Amino acid sequence: MNQINTNFLNQIIGLHNTDPAQQVSNSTNDFRELLLAKMQLAMQLSSQLNGSDSNILPSPFMFSPEYLPGMEQRQRYSAFETPIQQAVSAYTNNSVTYNPASNNSSVPRTEYNDIIRAAAEKYNVDEKIIHAIIKTESNYNPNVKSHAGAAGLMQLMPSTAKEVGVTDRFDITQNIFGGTRYFSNMLKKHNGNLELALASYNAGPGNVKKYGGVPPFKETQNYIRKIMNLI
Repeated sequence: MNQINTNFLNQIIGLHNTDPAQQVSNSTNDFRELLLAKMQLAMQLSSQLNGSDSNILPSPFMFSPEYLPGMEQRQRYSAFETPIQQAVSAYTNNSVTYNPASNNSSVPRTEYNDIIRAAAEKYNVDEKIIHAIIKTESNYNPNVKSHAGAAGLMQLMPSTAKEVGVTDRFDITQNIFGGTRYFSNMLKKHNGNLELALASYNAGPGNVKKYGGVPPFKETQNYIRKIMNLI
């Protein structure tokens, strides 16, 4: 322990105790620099404690987008990837991640509020998102059927209805619970990415997988924009 460079300890403590207003600006770059400094100092200290080779310490380039999830290069730093990627991704990912506890705004008043609330609670989805989907899909008309065959408030296709156990797509309760369940499944499938979940609801998860993200369909892109403006 006497051989440890105490400057590392002092610098790490200093990074934690310094006034955040002085250390971190509102820019992502400043956060990344601070994160990089803290992680490198901590890992250098860890290498001295464990007697490991400092050459295995990760390069600053591992914090760039090229080394984030999905790239083969990140595997060489697997011992460090989870905490680093989670922290960096939170500040570098431009997509919207869904958090059911983050939206406390009021919901529209409709005759279906009680059903929507019950479905939202059961499937852990913000009820305002369900309102936005219903508004965009059917404008709260439970009798609508599209030319493609989608039916009811949440415009369920026959295959989708079967998947979520809906036997009567024009039954208001079944339709709302089924549509909410399906949307919840899409959120889970895409790890809470709201835009991808909406794209899957509109264009199908197959198209999202095919294009590696939101499909280049104007209808789907406009659909996502409308939903995002309503919530």
